[in-house]
Amino acid sequence: MGDPLTGLANRTRFFDILDRHAAAGVGYGVCYVDLDRFKPINDTYGHQVGDEVIITCARRLERVAREGVDLVARLGGDEFAVACAGVDATRLEAIAERLTHTLSQAFEVRGTMILIGASVGCAMAPPGSEPDSVVGAADVALYRAKRAGGGEWCRAEVIDDGMAEDAHP
Repeated sequence: MGDPLTGLANRTRFFDILDRHAAAGVGYGVCYVDLDRFKPINDTYGHQVGDEVIITCARRLERVAREGVDLVARLGGDEFAVACAGVDATRLEAIAERLTHTLSQAFEVRGTMILIGASVGCAMAPPGSEPDSVVGAADVALYRAKRAGGGEWCRAEVIDDGMAEDAHP
């Protein structure tokens, strides 16, 4: 199951992997990624350039992910997610930092320099947690990063079935 534009996993495949990690008791973390300043790209240059930006971002995300270990997915529009297996909070935060950094670098599309950036929210899956709780925590952290002005990453922790914000910035 893949995203037709980028070839990345789609939302269904992403949640399937999270369910498998949870069922197997594999420690994992989730990074939610939302591109900053993407809408003006489509409005100014058109959807074909916007699609090229999305594809370029997908390739950059794949370079950050650990091949054969992490799963990069496009959830829709300009939203991506990375399922990181076998990580602790320190490693997950390092991945979030790298995701933010790699998407903040300018790139050229059709002779135009594009600078968008990204906001990232991440959360660790404590033992026995449901994937929906982990994703919900990552989403809360993402919106905290967006409210901070974008170009940032934040982490939220899942505590029982509730969430408590934690860590960065």
